[in-house]
Amino acid sequence: MRHDSDIQIDLQLIGKYLAGEASPEEAFSIDVWRGKAPENNELFEVAARLWDEAPGGEIYRRPHQIDEWLKLKEIIEKERKPFIGRRLYTGWKVAAALIVLMGFAIFFYLMQPHTASVMYSERIDAKTMAVKDTLRDSSVVVLFPQSRLRIQDRFAQTGRKVRLEGQGYFSVKRMSDSPFTIYADSIEIIVLGTVFNVKNDVKKVTVSVESGIVKMKKNAKSIVVTAGSSGVFYKSNDRFVLYRDSLDRNSYGYATRSLYFYSTSLAHVKEALENTYGVRVILENKALDSLRINTQFNDRSLDYVLKVISASLDIQYRRKDDTIYFFKNGL
Repeated sequence: MRHDSDIQIDLQLIGKYLAGEASPEEAFSIDVWRGKAPENNELFEVAARLWDEAPGGEIYRRPHQIDEWLKLKEIIEKERKPFIGRRLYTGWKVAAALIVLMGFAIFFYLMQPHTASVMYSERIDAKTMAVKDTLRDSSVVVLFPQSRLRIQDRFAQTGRKVRLEGQGYFSVKRMSDSPFTIYADSIEIIVLGTVFNVKNDVKKVTVSVESGIVKMKKNAKSIVVTAGSSGVFYKSNDRFVLYRDSLDRNSYGYATRSLYFYSTSLAHVKEALENTYGVRVILENKALDSLRINTQFNDRSLDYVLKVISASLDIQYRRKDDTIYFFKNGL
């Protein structure tokens, strides 16, 4: 089985695809191959179903015995065709049926890692403030307030798996032989090395990719999210949606301390300030909502940002504890 680009489509590559390790070119080749013939897609669906029904574990590696299974499968498929004049339930057909079941059992066994369920022995909690931490593989995570990250037992030795509650910004160190997997409820987010933000709330799971490539997966459903785009899984209808070139960098300003305003309304500036600095912002005059600003801030204090905004828009502000009030005299 070969694609026009000479990328070999076999069970090894399908395993890489299902594990989230296939390159964009390999993933594209598999999609093209699936559409070429019904039997191609049937084989893929069987592989995906068996893959997703198995317990999670480490990266898939292809044993040499799988080649023997492929040869056996070709023989089985030929023998399964009906022959005129033969009875349906002859001894060899019973044997062939048993071989089919055995073949799928071998396929299931070889395709799956044989490890116990993931155990989480550590956790990072962000309560009222964002928390930044470096994991044992040198990956860096920043957790949004009221978020939690649980970390796999013997992380970076037996695998790189974490479970996220809330929101987190990840800068993952590339390790080609060990993908980094984030579990957000029922969604798997699989990467090798990249920078991205994950937000898991009541209605959806959102992955915003700043650099690299991320795969979002649930059972047989998956999407690949590239730099500058966002992927969303909507929990109400169990659906993935890819939003290309729609990255809102202000959505993870709490981690980067960078804000980007390009003809941005003050109403949206308000949301960005609240998300980045953990404050409450109130616009006292409704007319302020539509005011627009063009500027950029990189790792600036809140006081500095407030002074620039008020001077740029010719408005005033006052601060009381963690609440900011914007207003304009005369309105």
